[in-house]
Amino acid sequence: ARVMVRIDSGHVIGDNMWLWRADHDISGLVRNGDNPCEHGLIVTGDHVTMYGLAVEHTLRDLVQWYGQHGRTYFYQSELPYDATPVWGEAGYVGYRVPDTVRTHKAYAVGVYHFFRDYAVTVKRGIACPPWLEDDFESPLSVYLTGKGRMEHVLNGWGGVTAKGVAQVQWSCEQKPHLEAPAFLPTTTVPATTTLPTTTGLPTTTLVPTTTTLPTT
Repeated sequence: ARVMVRIDSGHVIGDNMWLWRADHDISGLVRNGDNPCEHGLIVTGDHVTMYGLAVEHTLRDLVQWYGQHGRTYFYQSELPYDATPVWGEAGYVGYRVPDTVRTHKAYAVGVYHFFRDYAVTVKRGIACPPWLEDDFESPLSVYLTGKGRMEHVLNGWGGVTAKGVAQVQWSCEQKPHLEAPAFLPTTTVPATTTLPTTTGLPTTTLVPTTTTLPTT
């Protein structure tokens, strides 16, 4: 599957959603990109609200939120256990709001990591444009166990989580309040079908298409 749940309608409420790419099955642990799924949740609709959202182990960004006026009240995520260093180098994150979004609020967004197989370095757990940084309340990153590290919680805010450094980091610093630019780029949501490989990145793209959405 490319994505578990995609919300294109506006004014949708999600309550207690757990979107999980299986890290194990009856035969044992999942490795090397088996049970492929790229994203847990993609939101393109406006005024979408999530209560108690959890997304785990997908092979690209776990959440991509393109809609305006989105809100999340508690989010828990785990990055893929079987990620390779290429996954970190590609810049994937646990929760992404792109720079086409003007308004978004998120409370208690947590990104956890247990890189079981490789020493993966992730630059940040949460990505958003600078004008939305102060709209994330109490974001955190958590090192569970294993290899690798996360450099920051939200963009460049928050400290390192890694073995021997810190297990939990919060980003509660006072962030500057910035206004979104008067004109933002048009939202383009990729809609490609890909085949993941053991490198953590796809090698084959089938029938690439894009959906362009008007900005508000």
